[in-house]
Order: sequence, then structure tokens, then C-alpha cells
Amino acid sequence: MAQAKADVQAEFAEALHRAGLRPKGIPIMDGRKHRVPVEGDRSGRKSGTYIGHLDERPAGYIHNFKTGEEIRWKSAREYPALAPAERKRLKARIAAEQTTRESERSRREARAAHKALAVWNHARSVEPPPYLTRKGVAAHGLRQTRDGNLIVPMRDANGTLWGIQTIDAAGNKLFMRDARKQGLQVAIGTPGPGEPVVIAEGFATAATLREATGLAIIAAFDSGNLLDVARAIRERDPDRPIIFAADNDHHLPALATPLPNVGTVKAREAAKAVGGIVLSPPFASGDPGTDWNDYAAQHGKEAMRALAQVELRSRGIELPSLAGSASSREDAVTQSDRDAARQRLRAGSRALMKSAAHVAARVTARQAARQRQSRGLS
Repeated sequence: MAQAKADVQAEFAEALHRAGLRPKGIPIMDGRKHRVPVEGDRSGRKSGTYIGHLDERPAGYIHNFKTGEEIRWKSAREYPALAPAERKRLKARIAAEQTTRESERSRREARAAHKALAVWNHARSVEPPPYLTRKGVAAHGLRQTRDGNLIVPMRDANGTLWGIQTIDAAGNKLFMRDARKQGLQVAIGTPGPGEPVVIAEGFATAATLREATGLAIIAAFDSGNLLDVARAIRERDPDRPIIFAADNDHHLPALATPLPNVGTVKAREAAKAVGGIVLSPPFASGDPGTDWNDYAAQHGKEAMRALAQVELRSRGIELPSLAGSASSREDAVTQSDRDAARQRLRAGSRALMKSAAHVAARVTARQAARQRQSRGLS
């Protein structure tokens, strides 16, 4: 049994290495998520994650966030044949461990969500930080920490906050530890009946698209999350047009060891699953640009809008007039606005209650003084 376990771990380690993950030592196959560096990561970064299971038929999950590659791995090996009683005990243990893992994950996500809400509620309005200035976009309801880091809320389709992403002045992006990410999004604008919604990866790309097209945009944070976000939209509205504003990672296939153009590949996979449309920005070979924000920075938002309109018109979609769209003014009501309003209301209620208590105390004091004076005169 020990030799079989070692063989499976060696096989899984090989799969991790092929996917670009660089764990230290033997992979830990305990059914939990482990973050590790990937090929090309800067010191301290961990852009890969894996989960390994030593079940009767060992399996695992591998995700390289840098390339976007996701692998559902299954071992070519099996543990030695077990007697029926042993097999039954093993299956019961596996089921119990799975239940425990899910329960622990739910608790960790709930704690992270509570922490994220506290950070969001104590954050302040954005005074355009260097990152947004460099990207040439507005804040669209984002907030920032006291040290100036940008805070991007991560919500589910119902608007519940589950985590936050922080972006520093240099553009480094970090997700909150233990927080949920899959299926979460940040929305800029709300589509009207029958109007399309656009799904992009990062916030800056989403903000650029909002300002250039006037359409409602959703940022899904990375290519691996496009499909989950799109499915949530499709479940709520089976007929709404969905447009994927794909990143064009055209440099990856040109590497010495070619990798797939993950941004475009993932967008096309998601579009096929939900009946969507893919728009990918064109770049010349050797151009460092990869997304629609890069394209707008090079050619201007008007040129970007014109290109998007040509592509969408062939699909029967016309862009709204910017002069009359919500993108030409402050977006009417965002989730951030609602949160801030609730916060002000709570603060106002507390202040009102405090004031009322203060007045009541003064009235009580006056009445007591009059009673003492009356007793003294009688």
C-alpha cells in the first residue's frame, strides 16, 4: 500500500510539473487545496493550485492561473484490490472525508466573507489611484484602503459579497485568503430588458468596455471563471445576449514551449456552452497588448468602439448612444451605492438614537430638578 501511494504521488507530481506548477517536495494528496508557485512566478507569488485525492482510484485537480490551464487528473494506477469489507470501509471513509472537507471549506468561505464585508464597509471612496489613472478608466463604485490600494468587491449573481480583490499602485492583484472566487463577479451598469451583457476578465478591461460601448459589463476576474459567471446569467435570463470580451494572449503560442491562447480559448468554450458571442482584440505579432484596455490605450476608445460596433452589427447588435447612456453620467444605482446608503442609514439611525437619548436624559434631569425644588418649597 505504501509503495502504491508513493507511485501515485510521483505520477501526480509529474502532472503538476507538466502543467507548470512547482511545488516543493512531494505533492500533498489530502483532498485540500494547496497554493504553489508556477513557472515564471516572481518570488513570493503562488499562481497555481492543486487538490489531490488518494482514493481507490486516485484523482486530482490542477489549475495554473498564469496560463489559465485547468486539468481534471486521474491516475493511471489503482490501489491494490481490496476485500469487500475493506472496500466498504474505504468508501465510507472517503465519503466522510469529503463531507468534512466541504464543511470546512464552507466555514472558511463564511469567515472570509465576514472579513471582506468589514473591509468593504470601512473602506473609503476612491480618489483616482495610480492604477486607474494609468489604465485611463474611472472607479465605477470601487473603494480603496487607507494606504491607497484599490478594493474590488467579489459578489455572486444575487449581489452577496463573498470576498475582495486588492490592486496596488503597481497593478499587483491579490485575492483574499480562503475566500470564494468561482462564479463571483463585479458588475458595471445594469442591462435593460433584452439588452446584451458583456463579460470580461479584469476590472480595468471591464471599465474600458463600459466607457467605450455603454453596455452593461461584468468582470469575472480571470478566464477560468468566465463560464461559471455566464451560466449564472443564463440561468436567470435564458434569452439575454451574452458577449465575451476575450483577452488575446497571442504571445503564449509563440513561446519556445508553446501554450494555448488561454484568454481566447476559454472565452470560446464559455460562448459555446451558453450560446454567446466572442470579441477578441487584434494585435500584431510582437505587440505586448493582450486585452481591450491595451487596445484602447493604443488606438483610443473611439476606435475601440467602432471596431466592436462592426463586429456586433453583423450579429444584429447595435451599441447604445453614449450621449444618452448611463456610462456618460454616474451609473444610476450600483451595489456599492446601496451598501453605502445602508451604511449611512445605519450611522444616521445610531446618531438619531444617541441624540434622542441625550434629549430624554436632559428632560429627565430637568424634571428631577423641579421635583427637588418643589419639595424644598413645601
